[in-house]
Amino acid sequence: MPISESQETGSIGESEVEAKFKRIGWNPVRNSSLELGTDYLIEARDFRRRPRGLIVGAQVKSGASYFERPVLEADGTASGWWYYESDTDHFDDWATHGLPHLLVLHDLDTNTSYWVHVTASSVESTGQGCKILVPASQTIDPAHADDLFDVACKQNAAPLIEGTAFFGASEGISPARRLRYALISPRLVAPHPNAGTDEPIDALQAVALLAQGRLRDLIRFAEKHPSVPDPRIGHAESDWTWRFVEAIWTWAMTDAVEQLEGVLGSAHTKDAAAASGVLLACALQRLERYEDALEVLDGLASRSDLLPVDHGWILVQRGRVRAEIGDVAGARSDAAGAQRSLAGDEDDITASALAAAAAWLLFATTLLVPHKVDEWALGLAETLTASDTAVSWWRSQRVSWGLQEVEGEWFKSWAQDRSRTVIEGGGPNALDLFAAEFSADITGEHSSWQAMSALAARQRLMGAESTNDRVFEMVEGLDALRRSGDHRSLKLAVERLHRDGPLEAVSISVNKIPISGWTHTTALSNLEALARAGDLVVEESASELSLQCAQLTSGDTTDFEERTRPRFIVSCYALWAAVGLSAAANDVAHDEIAALIAAEHDKGRDFIYQECAKAVGHMEFDRVTGTAKEALWNCGQQDQGQLGAAVLGWLAANGHTDARTEVISRAVGGDLHALDAMGDRSAFDSAEAASLIVQLEGMVERTVAEARQGSFSLGGLDAGVLLTLLNLEFPPEARWSAVVELLCEPAVASLDKRPSCLAISELSTQLPAEVRQTLAANVDSIGGTGSVAWGASHIGGIGTLLGIALGELEGDDADVAATALAFGDTQQRRDIAKLLGAGRCHALQPLLAALVGDPNPDVRYEAGIAVGRIVAATHTKPIHTLAWELAKRDGTWLPSALLTGLACTDPPLAGTGEKIASHLQTHPSARVSRSASRLLLS
Repeated sequence: MPISESQETGSIGESEVEAKFKRIGWNPVRNSSLELGTDYLIEARDFRRRPRGLIVGAQVKSGASYFERPVLEADGTASGWWYYESDTDHFDDWATHGLPHLLVLHDLDTNTSYWVHVTASSVESTGQGCKILVPASQTIDPAHADDLFDVACKQNAAPLIEGTAFFGASEGISPARRLRYALISPRLVAPHPNAGTDEPIDALQAVALLAQGRLRDLIRFAEKHPSVPDPRIGHAESDWTWRFVEAIWTWAMTDAVEQLEGVLGSAHTKDAAAASGVLLACALQRLERYEDALEVLDGLASRSDLLPVDHGWILVQRGRVRAEIGDVAGARSDAAGAQRSLAGDEDDITASALAAAAAWLLFATTLLVPHKVDEWALGLAETLTASDTAVSWWRSQRVSWGLQEVEGEWFKSWAQDRSRTVIEGGGPNALDLFAAEFSADITGEHSSWQAMSALAARQRLMGAESTNDRVFEMVEGLDALRRSGDHRSLKLAVERLHRDGPLEAVSISVNKIPISGWTHTTALSNLEALARAGDLVVEESASELSLQCAQLTSGDTTDFEERTRPRFIVSCYALWAAVGLSAAANDVAHDEIAALIAAEHDKGRDFIYQECAKAVGHMEFDRVTGTAKEALWNCGQQDQGQLGAAVLGWLAANGHTDARTEVISRAVGGDLHALDAMGDRSAFDSAEAASLIVQLEGMVERTVAEARQGSFSLGGLDAGVLLTLLNLEFPPEARWSAVVELLCEPAVASLDKRPSCLAISELSTQLPAEVRQTLAANVDSIGGTGSVAWGASHIGGIGTLLGIALGELEGDDADVAATALAFGDTQQRRDIAKLLGAGRCHALQPLLAALVGDPNPDVRYEAGIAVGRIVAATHTKPIHTLAWELAKRDGTWLPSALLTGLACTDPPLAGTGEKIASHLQTHPSARVSRSASRLLLS
């Protein structure tokens, strides 16, 4: 029987469409003629042409009649065609079918097949029937194979996870997925904590327990059931998965990776190789062995037998490593490849978690390559959507549990709870935070891992004092902060421990910073740590690191930036790292810092120019070679700004007569930077002093006038204290009226009053009688008033200091007023330390023993200076004992304060002071030990 033209057209079209699907690796099967509305059932395959168990239905329409309803663009080209049917039956069948359905319009003339995924939202009602737009941009060809595969993936629904809290879902997990589930979503595999230990567990459940941080539970199972090996004891004869459990335990306890390397080498299945390889790569990254981690992942990625999700897992982790070492293109390629591999397993909870990690990687690396703002915003929306996964919810739950424990401990501390709770090992919060960190790490969500790792590290540092080995805990905490890139927390932690100890912890941690191999995450943290604790680095490493930082400061940053892709000004941070290392480094490295500062004046880098000016004072004159000193002298002569003035002032302070002449000339000429850099006021002659006093008087008068109008300034040159000091140094040229007005005017900020008041209280015996009387008459108003500008300090106990110095408070009245300061705010407690350091209120000197233990570090430092100042002037045994206690204190803060105080005495060292300085020559901080040595030579 002959066939009709329409049948022939349809048959040809179906054959050509069938061939197109075969060309992209799909397997179309013609459907039964009884199944109306579905011409083909097609087995979809992924980009590697692997079957994924996904079936797509397709209805093919061929011939010119189906292209008679085009949607035209402005230029007349068709952007698509409407397909219309007069009833809704077919559309309803396609949209509600258990399989995703494609409508294909085939153009016989061009042999082009256009398709659209039929969904409820894509079908439009016409009032009499329905229509759907088939885009001209969607064709069946290799270029659109990924888009077609995305449609095929729509049929796999995520598994139901509600109701799995107690019994989990391990029985519904296919064998090849179980190990990955145990690591990424252990909640579905591990026994519930309330299920007890009556029944033994298998090795996969043990892996899940470790991933949840439930180390104690695993030991309980091992102690109760002979079939559960104790991970603390080697079991070479065990099967592979139990040896994997032992390797995870050993790594979690010690950071050792040898056993992880062993289990990877002996992995008997492809899923075992993927799981052990990923964990080994994560462990190597924590040891900052990024190239080794990349080698492991490269080997796994080259395997052709991995399951698609496992392959995506490997790519996510490799992309993470590549991003760290500057291979942004490779990282983005891996992230995109991972997304392709992970498509098609929507029923796999771990796949969605890994897809979220891939999305985050793409989003994070967008900031490291040229991009448009709208691309970033779109990427953020897509990333946040992808990251809303069950694994991320469970991770947040672990963090919540951990922080609840911490909050409870904080409350007990606040309430001064004196009861004791004995807990085996560390607190449960630490294990919950370990589990959250592990989850992010093993999944490859780098930004989440950074946050979780930093959170766990901060908790570890804060709880270290209550452990059996506080130094170990602090080292672990500092290392984790540095590796996680939490440079702000690391800065605070290093400053705290460097200041108060234990120095051993800081020293161990900072000496772990590698000479090379820094990454995007660790670069800034490394620089911050070196800037604040570089004086604890061993000389060889300090010298090499200092030279590298000096090179970066000079502007030679190409290789560094290519690897680390920094989002900070490298030169500025590198400068302060070099300065921080300078005391511990050799003379060559120290000299290099001087040379780069000298060369900065003509580079035109304003952002580093000012930092170099601040760094000048950190150089040690006797460690700078003659060549570098000459270069600095030339810099000082040529540079007429802040840097030149700072260099000249530094040279002048160290006996360079030409520099002294030059800086004095500039100061007298009105250069405020030069005036600020002048340390020795006696270097001026009378005429020069008179000229400066007139200039400063005008500046002080302007400060008072502006204060009366409600205007304040923060920072800059303090004209008031300079005028006060010059007036005291040069009585014939002195002009006191402006100083008196500054101090007595209530509108003047305390920030502008305090320095002058402190100078007067120290040198009150040099005040002219009439000035002394005026200030004494107004001491209550001076000490009790003063506006507080934003960010400035309060007036503190300056009224008491002035009253005692000027003789308004004497005897018991002075002691009572001074004692009150010891119970005041931070500024007042600092002021009583200053008062005692000046040799006043002798009966109150025992208060220094309490002040050196004050909660505020600034108070402690001021008290340490006071002890150093008075130890040479008194033979009181308690003071000498206190001085020795400070010299032996851990940390750098109090020993440094003690040396500062000793340097203020005249002569600087005698008796106990000399012995203390000799003792501090062996201090672990190179900066403290060198300060002690310089003091002994002075």
